[in-house]
Amino acid sequence: MGRLDNEIKDYRGLESHLKNPEVESFASIMHISKYFDLLAARALQEFDISLSQFKLMAEIYFTSKRLSFSDLSRELHVSRPTISGLVSRLKCKGFIHLSESIDDSRVSYVLLSDEGEDTVRKTCIAFSTFTKGLFEGFDSDSVISSSVTLEKLLKRLTAIKSMELK
Repeated sequence: MGRLDNEIKDYRGLESHLKNPEVESFASIMHISKYFDLLAARALQEFDISLSQFKLMAEIYFTSKRLSFSDLSRELHVSRPTISGLVSRLKCKGFIHLSESIDDSRVSYVLLSDEGEDTVRKTCIAFSTFTKGLFEGFDSDSVISSSVTLEKLLKRLTAIKSMELK
């Protein structure tokens, strides 16, 4: 068993006790998520940012609207104080800056600096390189089928989240 395996709790052990394929799939997704988080955190060390900091920067980068502290808190599912801490550290590193709302001086928008945008682009390239090898040995039909299934699952989860917010 490799070092990576030792660092992550193995959810697959649960699967042998479960007969429900949906629960087995959920356990597998949890396990995959842990691996992705660990590998992503390792890749981000090169850029001197944490996975949480990257997620915040990526949320800003890939969202076309302006995001406040509250918006980021809601989208990233973390508390507002956590967002404040992430923003503070990223601001010190020069990756982001704040813009005060014209309508309400109590609201600040978090914006990426040029260096922050460049860092997000570079990390995405690094992630792209790392993910290319993930599906080595899989036939294209399996990759397409998995992608379709995951996209359906994402749509379902998005719908559930939307219903909960109403």
